[in-house]
Amino acid sequence: HLRETHSNTITIQSYVRALRAFLNWLYLGDYVEADFCRKFRLPKARKPFLNVLSDQEIERVFAVYSDNSNVIHLRNRVILSLMLDAGLRLNEVVTARVTDLHIPEGYLIVTGKGSKQRAVSFGVTTLEHLKAYLNAVTPARALLQTAEGEPLTRDTLKNMFRKLKRKSGVERLHPHLLRHTFATRYLENGGSIYTLKELLGHTTLKQTQAYLHVAQTRRHLDFARYSPLDNMKRPPQE
Repeated sequence: HLRETHSNTITIQSYVRALRAFLNWLYLGDYVEADFCRKFRLPKARKPFLNVLSDQEIERVFAVYSDNSNVIHLRNRVILSLMLDAGLRLNEVVTARVTDLHIPEGYLIVTGKGSKQRAVSFGVTTLEHLKAYLNAVTPARALLQTAEGEPLTRDTLKNMFRKLKRKSGVERLHPHLLRHTFATRYLENGGSIYTLKELLGHTTLKQTQAYLHVAQTRRHLDFARYSPLDNMKRPPQE
């Protein structure tokens, strides 16, 4: 029935997990004699292809915040940079602190899932955006602030992305897509998958390997640029 009503196999997995949990509760509570949970295997899910942001889409997103005299524009450029250049999650951006920012060394200490801390690096462009923003605001404990000087909240950030989606015309835009884009581009640019695992705060390498598959697939799609025969120097036509 689930396969007939849901095309998304990940959704089916979620239903089956809930069913298995309920059946296990029934068995452990002696409401049923048989351990039905063992009979329910989790169906394999087709993982959707992560279609990351293109260069043109990234330019359109940043173009929305082009006013260097507007402190909110400066702040939002920092938010986008930290997600696209360091792979931060939404909550990690919200909870970032000024005291954890190390500008000379080019890294930020963030608190991820399970309250685990890790250091994330960023490039020159992000560094420039950070300096411009910090020069325009009054220093506070929270790295990112609202227009009233209050710490940024998840709701504020979600609302920013809703508006950004409309203004940039990138309809598929959402916070986690920036993290996906960072991970895929990092591998495409020659980064180590083991280093990426640490930068993303993954507990296992298997979580990170999904991005390796995407990066490899994107190289196949871009093969025309590197095709040996297509790039041969041909003699001029007479």
